[in-house]
Amino acid sequence: MSDIISNPFRPELPTSWLENLVEQEKSWESSGIVDQYQDDQLQNSLNDSSIEFVEQLKWLFESYVNMFNQLRGNSSTHKQIKVFKIANTANDFILFRNSLKLMVTRKNADVIAIGLFVGNTPHHQQNSHELKAHVGPFKKISWQIHGETVDPQALVQEYLTEFIKHSTI
Repeated sequence: MSDIISNPFRPELPTSWLENLVEQEKSWESSGIVDQYQDDQLQNSLNDSSIEFVEQLKWLFESYVNMFNQLRGNSSTHKQIKVFKIANTANDFILFRNSLKLMVTRKNADVIAIGLFVGNTPHHQQNSHELKAHVGPFKKISWQIHGETVDPQALVQEYLTEFIKHSTI
């Protein structure tokens, strides 16, 4: 099934929650037990939201890194930024250049960490943040830093700028 329903006159509708509900109903029917407690549903929603948010960040970073590398031209490979997936994770990733890493990792379903590192040591404390899930009315999940909702575009622009400045030789 499609994750999005399209209509030229209306915005796209996410459908993953509805697909999950159908699967849950089938489970209830086969077991004869209806789960009235929705704790696991919220945990699943947080998990899905964190994966989707990291995927959005990864797409933005990769897009801008590709443009940056192209605009720099055929310079030596140590000046190129590389993007790597972190093994054995859902979608965590690293940007790498000149021994500096920018890491984006899901610490758990409701916390995403982002920061600059040299080796495994934080580059600067101010260049590291934890984004925390905020569950609002009707279980709408937003990602926040210090109680403020994060704009993915602004986050990527700020972190990529800092990464490039600190990884320039």
